[in-house]
Amino acid sequence: MDEMIEQSAQGTEEKRNDEKVVKARHLKKSFGEKAVIKDVSFDLSQKENLAIMGKSGTGKSVLIKCLVGLLAPDGGELEVLGYDLMNIAKEEMEKLRWDVGYLFQGGALYDSMTVERNLKFSLRRNPEKKHSEAEINDLVDEVLENVGLINTKRKMPAELSGGMKKRIALARTLIMKPKIMLYDEPTTGLDIITSNEISELMLEMREKYEISSIIITHDIACVEKTADRIMILDDGGVLIDGDAGEVSTNDDKKIRAYFKGE
Repeated sequence: MDEMIEQSAQGTEEKRNDEKVVKARHLKKSFGEKAVIKDVSFDLSQKENLAIMGKSGTGKSVLIKCLVGLLAPDGGELEVLGYDLMNIAKEEMEKLRWDVGYLFQGGALYDSMTVERNLKFSLRRNPEKKHSEAEINDLVDEVLENVGLINTKRKMPAELSGGMKKRIALARTLIMKPKIMLYDEPTTGLDIITSNEISELMLEMREKYEISSIIITHDIACVEKTADRIMILDDGGVLIDGDAGEVSTNDDKKIRAYFKGE
């Protein structure tokens, strides 16, 4: 009986993890006459980390901006958390954005606000979830504890190191309890030790909050530590999309160049 229960639980976990939180089919996006995304299709499963790689200008950042409606695809199909982004109302888009966290390259903290006020800013403006001031204070402490910076509440962004700014930016996003995280070069400009700490933190937060993530990065160490799957964009399309271990050891010369510097 115990074995049957265990097998049932495993089956439930597999089914849950196989739920697609993002479905993209034949996406296209151009700027004037320049086609940046010509034909891109992929899925993102619940609690999965997908690393998207590619040379500069291959549409990586354009792609994730499409996922939150910062840019509109020119064609194809795009579904995020059950919302059809090709036919989405303004009100629905606003609801979706509260469930999708976006970690910008530079952190994008408000320079004129303390760390505490940065964290409270969006939380107080979320029409979907109303919190008392006591609850807001507890949430601030929770996310700062999670990123290891509980003693920075009164500090200004200018007083923080690059790694600390990344952590606070991540905390500001996590305080909204997003279902999907979009990381745009999360370790860029950081030293090796701090980059590794950020990668570890991304994994810890994935487990704690059951977040699905898309990670745009050129940092191979970050990819190797965080990615379940790797998708490489090339010439407006998908060069390869597969298990991280299989992609990183692929013999194709164009793919190997990303991992061995050839």
